[in-house]
Amino acid sequence: MKGVTPKSEEYLSHSKRLVNEFKLKLPKKVYAVDLSVKSKIPFKAVPLREVLLYRVTELAEVACMLYEQNRIVSAFVMTRCVMETVAMLYWLYRRIEQVVQSNDLGDIDAFLMRAMFGWRDGSMPAQAFNVLTAIDQMDKEFPSYRALYDSLSEFIHPKWSGVHG
Repeated sequence: MKGVTPKSEEYLSHSKRLVNEFKLKLPKKVYAVDLSVKSKIPFKAVPLREVLLYRVTELAEVACMLYEQNRIVSAFVMTRCVMETVAMLYWLYRRIEQVVQSNDLGDIDAFLMRAMFGWRDGSMPAQAFNVLTAIDQMDKEFPSYRALYDSLSEFIHPKWSGVHG
């Protein structure tokens, strides 16, 4: 691969190992009866988590392949998608953790419904979250997450960094 440094090869190799570990741990099925017979909340939260895990794994695998092929702009797009999905997964984790610690459901059902069924054009019953909300939630605990996301965005959009730079 042209333009690849030993350090970037090390990062890529590490990323590919992580993707393979994720693939091996992805669940094949989710059974409602195993989750709860008293509440729908677990059956909403667990499948959402699983779908997000499948999504992040697939996107990361494609990003790694694109980096190997030196298709950098496409790899950046996929990496940004990975960051968005990881942020949503982490936000879900923190919301569930909050419910468990406080023993108060609060608005978790509304959160899950928006995360699962949200749509931006108003055609669905729930309004989708803006992905930057999840990115900013992640940035609160992992400073510079938003800055890295914004940096990738510079290369994705058809302007100086994404075209001529």
